[in-house]
Amino acid sequence: MESTFTPHNERTGPQHRVYVIRVERLDEAITWDYYVGYTNLYLRERWQRYEQLTDTVSKFFRRGQVRAIGYEYDLMKGWGPYDTKEDGLKAEGDLARALRDGGYAVHSDRLDK
Repeated sequence: MESTFTPHNERTGPQHRVYVIRVERLDEAITWDYYVGYTNLYLRERWQRYEQLTDTVSKFFRRGQVRAIGYEYDLMKGWGPYDTKEDGLKAEGDLARALRDGGYAVHSDRLDK
């Protein structure tokens, strides 16, 4: 399948995004319902990687502990895009903390960093 996305080196403007995915728990050890992540890809492009379970998605998805159900756009609204990777990674942690503080059961690699 040929990609219809603009190559990274041809993109302009802010490219770094945070996202929230609602998950289905497939392992009883998982205690969260939302995964907060960071990407420099288009969200459709990132979603394809979750569907294909590429090595770039979190180990929880690759191990079959959770399954991605869909993006939660309402929870992502107003978060990015960001000009730098550093800003995007910081926002990932900030968003995860904000959701957790709001009562959501979330996981992020940067939640407590």
